[in-house]
Amino acid sequence: MQQQHDGRLVAAAILICMISSTTAVYLLGNCNNLQANSVTTRLLPAICVTSIGIWATHFVAILGYDTGLETSYNLVITGMAALFSVVTVAFGMVFGVYFNSVLSHALGGLYLGLGISVMHLLGMFAMQVPGSMVFHMPSTVAAIVSGCLISATAFAAFAWIRSNWRYPVASLLLVLAVCTLHFTQVSWTRFLPSPEQLDIEQGINGTVLAIVVFSLWVFVTVIALARHWSFSQDETDNQRADPTPQADRA
Repeated sequence: MQQQHDGRLVAAAILICMISSTTAVYLLGNCNNLQANSVTTRLLPAICVTSIGIWATHFVAILGYDTGLETSYNLVITGMAALFSVVTVAFGMVFGVYFNSVLSHALGGLYLGLGISVMHLLGMFAMQVPGSMVFHMPSTVAAIVSGCLISATAFAAFAWIRSNWRYPVASLLLVLAVCTLHFTQVSWTRFLPSPEQLDIEQGINGTVLAIVVFSLWVFVTVIALARHWSFSQDETDNQRADPTPQADRA
């Protein structure tokens, strides 16, 4: 059975991943020396942009994948994948930024890569086809290991490089981690038709899912950037109102 990707949707998925990764890395750059009361103001925008970007990248790319069969998507599992993405991204970023070392960022990136892997597999199981899905285990394992290692390298590079080069390097590596995991695993997955008539009408249509995913991605990204901008403005106003150096106040 010939299986292929729609080039337009693949390009859209990669573009979403690049925008999300670049934005997330920029936001993460303002999260040094994290304090407990600054999680929501500083780190939450980066967590939201990263998690929704990874989730949207996966499902837009999946929508461009031709299984050769009629396909719908389980809404509950799709939502679980989104939730899992948020939780794992949050833990990985908080761990890396809180301990603020190259090792902690690498371990946080490794955990994030594992989370991306589970989210990806959940997204695959969300696909409903009148047949069966068969994973190629060697390529699946290789995709997960590669994605995790590249993700760990992305966050380690972000912590290790002190110049502005850390932003493009980390964002490109994060894009590479997500795309390597997704396209390596999916390209070796086969969908075999079943002689039995299976009901897939209870799932959500691919076009509807595309609209929902893209709308959520735009909404969350805009809100996260607005929240970050608002915090930056408040911080600037506070500095102008109290120009005394922090060392003198201490």
